[in-house]
Amino acid sequence: MLRLLLPIAATLLLLACIQTPRGQSYQASSSLPDFEQASFDAYREETRQWLMNNRVFVSGDTLAEIEANTPFEVIPQGETRRGILLVHGLSDSPAYFEDIAQSLASRGFLVRTLLLPGHGSRPADLQLASLEGWNRAVAHHTKLLSDQVDELWLGGFSTGANLVTTEAIDNSRVEGLLLFSPGFEPRFKTTALSPYLDWLVTWANLDPETNYYRYESLTMHGAALYYQSSVQVRDALARKGFDRPALVTISGADSVIAPQGVLSLFQSHFVHPGSRLVWYGELETPLPRITALPGRLPKQRIASIAHMSVLFRPDNHYYGRQGSHRICDNGQSEQLEAACPQNPQLWYGAWGSKEPGQMVARLSWNPYYPELETQIDSVMATTDSQSRTARLK
Repeated sequence: MLRLLLPIAATLLLLACIQTPRGQSYQASSSLPDFEQASFDAYREETRQWLMNNRVFVSGDTLAEIEANTPFEVIPQGETRRGILLVHGLSDSPAYFEDIAQSLASRGFLVRTLLLPGHGSRPADLQLASLEGWNRAVAHHTKLLSDQVDELWLGGFSTGANLVTTEAIDNSRVEGLLLFSPGFEPRFKTTALSPYLDWLVTWANLDPETNYYRYESLTMHGAALYYQSSVQVRDALARKGFDRPALVTISGADSVIAPQGVLSLFQSHFVHPGSRLVWYGELETPLPRITALPGRLPKQRIASIAHMSVLFRPDNHYYGRQGSHRICDNGQSEQLEAACPQNPQLWYGAWGSKEPGQMVARLSWNPYYPELETQIDSVMATTDSQSRTARLK
């Protein structure tokens, strides 16, 4: 036992010695914005103003940065009877849903997004966030939207998927779920230490802030909140499961989430016959309700599908194949990463993907985006108005 504890103690001591970096990005705001306004319009405008006053800008385009991080709404043409609330992941922003929101609005959905407390401004603000606050934000805006529509769905990416699943399990108004790379189970067991490390060290990861769609640096408190959300959702699924339609997507090469854990939870706890899981990668044997799509696409220079890939169209202006932001930090040497932006023959993949003799950047778009829209349609078509009426009685 002592031999096991000594390396852990040494690691904790090393982490505790890390100094807080200088700069406004690493100093928390005086407070977080309110999220319990009586209307979504008020919430959006007050959050926007708070961001104008508190965000540490990382590019020369302050307007684009504010737009990317402000909660938004897309109103469909015609009568609005269906609605969906979308919740982003750890360190991310509402902009992660800009493509999915348009796809859903074209299908008649009133689409709304959240900015989870601690996000959108500066990495240090995650120090001020709490899981209880995140749960309250999701519950409040689920209620606001449910009061305006007849058919209510929730959707989430990564940590956001954990939060909306927890909300939906006991909320009979929720018709179904769209879960993109859900963070049900961390890939690395050491993530379970983050709530304890949170007492000793502020920063889990430090990188230059160059991406205005997400934080590059992560506080240990933020990592702990993600882990707590994964425990919370697994406990809720074990207690009750989810008995309405759900679409779940996961990459077999996901570097953040344990793919087999997501697969197992889907099979055991998402019991509706219309639920589907899309697996990006190879599966040894076909499984009921599961669609496997090849993760390696050599003709497109794609080595594997990344955690973040699923949400974005290939022509997305920021993260698409020709988008303005390329993620070169992919577990390679600093020399390779430095040459990455100028390389016209880059390969793309999940973090840590290797391709012999090639430079691999992060895949930040979904080569199967049209198929994703079809899969969303398929799952949503399995809703049952009679069962909805029974639940609401």
